[in-house]
Amino acid sequence: RISEDSLASFVRDECLTGPGHWCDVAALRHRYERHCTDMGTEPVSAKALTMRLIAEYGVEQGRLSRPSRRIYRGIGLLSPDGYHAPDADPSPSTAPAAAPPSTASPASPA
Repeated sequence: RISEDSLASFVRDECLTGPGHWCDVAALRHRYERHCTDMGTEPVSAKALTMRLIAEYGVEQGRLSRPSRRIYRGIGLLSPDGYHAPDADPSPSTAPAAAPPSTASPASPA
């Protein structure tokens, strides 16, 4: 089960998880394979990688149209070769939250 531990250590050491984080599938896969090489372990297959990210870390698959590329939502890389800031979630179905209504009432003339 060494290859399974390689994914856990990769996510722990080189990723951020949670809502708003996202990265290119290819960038994450490349970085994961490099991590495995550095550890001297065999990486899991691309399909197993995706299945485990979904099952164990709540990651979702997505697609950007321009330029066309596959992404993972819910995980981001710590390094600049694939990381996207939490504020830059590309999800077209996620609209920015509206500002809360003001609780201050307008001053009325006396």
